[in-house]
Amino acid sequence: LGTDEKHTVFEAEMVRLTLAAKLIATEQDLTFPLSISVNNQAAVLPGESFYSNPGSYLATKFQRMM
Repeated sequence: LGTDEKHTVFEAEMVRLTLAAKLIATEQDLTFPLSISVNNQAAVLPGESFYSNPGSYLATKFQRMM
């Protein structure tokens, strides 16, 4: 991903969630409902300015995968 000088915690968490969703998509015989646990405030509470944050495109990608 790069250094912490180039990326934010929010971006890293969104990449992690996107990778988790991709992994789930490759599984067979899934039992629904599914859940992905998140324990990082940067990913859980993006705030009112969600779409103006650096890395918001990653959150959009994750939301579309769901």
